Amino acid sequence: MLLKHKKLFKNMFLSLVTLILLLLCFELILRAGGYFYFYVYSNLDRPNIEEDAFRILFLGESTTAGGLVGKDNAYPAQVQRILQDHYPTIKISSNNRGVGSIETTAILRNLDRNIINYKPHLIILMAGRNDNFLRSEQISWIKRVYLNLRVYQLVSSIIDLSKVYPIDENGFFRYGYNISADYKRSRPVSEFVFNP
Repeated sequence: MLLKHKKLFKNMFLSLVTLILLLLCFELILRAGGYFYFYVYSNLDRPNIEEDAFRILFLGESTTAGGLVGKDNAYPAQVQRILQDHYPTIKISSNNRGVGSIETTAILRNLDRNIINYKPHLIILMAGRNDNFLRSEQISWIKRVYLNLRVYQLVSSIIDLSKVYPIDENGFFRYGYNISADYKRSRPVSEFVFNP
């Protein structure tokens, strides 16, 4: 009887260790993939510098990058279109350097390089959405660790996506963007004033 319990305990322990090692490997793969993506995105995308244009550099997180709406419909592209319509005699060039899931500290760490590369006349920064929940003093260190795990963030993103894109009967996400009530109440870009 005791031998059965020992064997069962040993199998459970080995299964737990295997699961932890698999999750650790998956975490390392996700982090390496993230660094590779960020390196490619940061270094291989050539700056769009038009010397005779008024250059705007947009920095930020997924809201700047385009998130679920894509780069052509992100607010930097909308701002450029609106400004170009309002000021047709001024050539306006915008560079969208938004990166999903980035924190403000990383944006600021790359600020000098972005200024040198893009030579902007104006910088618009939208940041902070990814910072608050990890910086709060009310969050325990254990919760802060697991919130920072890429595996947790991936599972959380899939759950969030299933709310925006409901899963159909075949197990696939249904397409169609569901704009939240907060987004509908936000101020349209066209209300901003620009005086070159």
